[in-house]
Amino acid sequence: MESGDVYETLRALKQAAGFFEAYEVTRFTGHRKTQAGIEQEVDVEILDAGPDVDPANLRYFVRAFAKGKQASGNNGPTLPDALVGVHWWDLDS
Repeated sequence: MESGDVYETLRALKQAAGFFEAYEVTRFTGHRKTQAGIEQEVDVEILDAGPDVDPANLRYFVRAFAKGKQASGNNGPTLPDALVGVHWWDLDS
């Protein structure tokens, strides 16, 4: 789905279906090393509320999962901001 179509869908969910919050969710799987140097597989969900979200600093939210552990952070106005804010160390403990 093209990004314009996704944003139109988010708008339609809010207008027609009464959603007050809706996100496009994109998933990735990758590998990282913990602080102890142990390799782990991590599933990441990136939630994008679209360009119309107000305030704009709430647009992106990121969640990460590894072997029953979860990490997240604060919403961010850009994807890099949201990724930097994730408490990745929560996956290490």
